[in-house]
Amino acid sequence: FQSRYDSPFFAEAKQVYDRTRALSTAQQQNMARWAEGHGTLGHPLAMVRSFTHLAKERNLKTSQLIVGLARLGLAGHDAYVQSWKGKFLHQRVRPQSYLNETLDPSWKALVSDNNTPEFGSSWMTYLGAWSEVVKASFGTTGTVHLSNSIQYTDLSSLLTDASNAQWETGLHFPSTLPASLAQGSSIGKNCVGLTFRKP
Repeated sequence: FQSRYDSPFFAEAKQVYDRTRALSTAQQQNMARWAEGHGTLGHPLAMVRSFTHLAKERNLKTSQLIVGLARLGLAGHDAYVQSWKGKFLHQRVRPQSYLNETLDPSWKALVSDNNTPEFGSSWMTYLGAWSEVVKASFGTTGTVHLSNSIQYTDLSSLLTDASNAQWETGLHFPSTLPASLAQGSSIGKNCVGLTFRKP
């Protein structure tokens, strides 16, 4: 007989619990930057803005920008639809609900929970799709400016920071994040493969 406290799922929930209780200043700042919502990096509008800024910076032709934005719109739409479909297909409990029941009744996620099933992360699914459109439009090298003070020299670091922020808020289990990113990447690649006719 295996108790819930010996299970891999409990061990993963304990990772969330421990991580949120021992955040460094840098981790707290990263979490605040990527928290989902208006005025942060954790919002599709911020990522569309960064896409158009990149287009201007790298002198993308107007026709290429239009195609890129069309792909980004389709990829973002499909990413959110598929992510939310997965939530209600898999019905996985949120860390807060599980940890309150098994470990600490007073523990709370560091941002407000939206009362939906946990798997997958809609934001990481979106970013996976977004990154594929960015790579197809601009290549894999060069700096990505997300604000006046925040920039990344590679997409991998950007995605790692965004993923860590989702974990550090306590909203998601660690295993959800790479799975969501992979799903989004697949969606993005499908949208990049679409061809557009000239008007």
